[in-house]
Parts: sequence; C-alpha cells; structure tokens
Amino acid sequence: MPAALGAVLVVTGCAGLGLAALYRLIARVKVLSAFMLLADRLGGEIGFFLTPLPELPERLPELRRFWEVMDYRPYGAETYQQAWSRAAESLDITEADRSLVREIGGVLGRYDAENQARTLSLLRKQLEISLSIARENRAKYGRLYGMLGLLGGILLVVIFI
Repeated sequence: MPAALGAVLVVTGCAGLGLAALYRLIARVKVLSAFMLLADRLGGEIGFFLTPLPELPERLPELRRFWEVMDYRPYGAETYQQAWSRAAESLDITEADRSLVREIGGVLGRYDAENQARTLSLLRKQLEISLSIARENRAKYGRLYGMLGLLGGILLVVIFI
C-alpha cells in the first residue's frame, strides 16, 4: 500500500510540474494581452482625455492587481516610474516582456500628451509581437509540458519499482 501511495504521489507531483509550466505559458499570454490593451487605452486616456497619472487606476480597473502592487502615492518618496518598475518586477513573464512593460511606465508623465500617445502606440505594437510569440509558444509547448510532466512521473515510478 505505501508503495502504491508513493507511486501516485510521484506521478501527481511530476504532472503538477508539467501543469505549472503550462500555466506559466498561459499566464504570459494573459499578462501580455492585458498590457497590450492597457497601452492602447492609456494612449486614449492620455492623448484625448489628458487623464492625470494618479487617476489612471480608477479609469482603467482591468489591471486592479497591478495597480495594487504598484501602490503609487503622488507625494511619496517613490516616483511614478519607480513604482511602475517595482510592480512590473512582480509579473511572471520573460525579462524581455518585463522590459516592455517597464518602458510603458517610463513613458507615462514624461512627455507631452501627443508624444506619450505616439510612444505608447509603438510599445503596443512591440507587445503585439511578443503576444503572438507567446501564443505560438503556448500552442506549441503547452500540451508538451503537461504530457512530459505526466509521462516523466510514470517513468520515475517504473524506474523505482
């Protein structure tokens, strides 16, 4: 009985590792999609409505968790860009994608509204490219990671028995 329980735990653990890798691929696609839409919306908010930076979380609640991590205080010790970068570090994405997200924060509040909107449009296009690569990776490797985890667990059980 203990051997069977151990075998089930090994297979389950390895399958969990495979599913965790799959989940990271899915999460990357979700995060990039959200920030691509955010860059688009930010361009409109800043370019047309001239929304002040501290009001952006109220106007764009889609990234509630990001705004909570960012926790920007207008008269605090941290600048908007520093708070944005700190929040970007908490995202579970590749370093190249994180760099793009940090660039969005670096643009906000630095230039006039027209240049901010133009730069956000360019960053949106770069995010769109990263998103298409992330979708390809999810489609290409997603099932592979899940199955490798499961099969790796079964292989370990066979080796140990």
